[in-house]
Amino acid sequence: MSATPRLRALRNFGWIRNVANGFDYNLDTSLNDPFVDLVKAAQAFGIEAFYVNKPSELASVLEYALGIDGPALVNVHIAR
Repeated sequence: MSATPRLRALRNFGWIRNVANGFDYNLDTSLNDPFVDLVKAAQAFGIEAFYVNKPSELASVLEYALGIDGPALVNVHIAR
């Protein structure tokens, strides 16, 4: 019996790029050029999806998304 993952990190390109460079892979792809709105893409496939732009929104959106019976996407904006 395998468990379905409940949380996944997306767009963590800094980490991905570092791993790729460390293992000598050629990383020529990006979801930022052109920009892909993952929330709208998920919604187009019938998946509930949400934006989180402020830290104060995170807990309530995650709680709601984890309560959904099915897939959900939470796009969390993190300022650099």
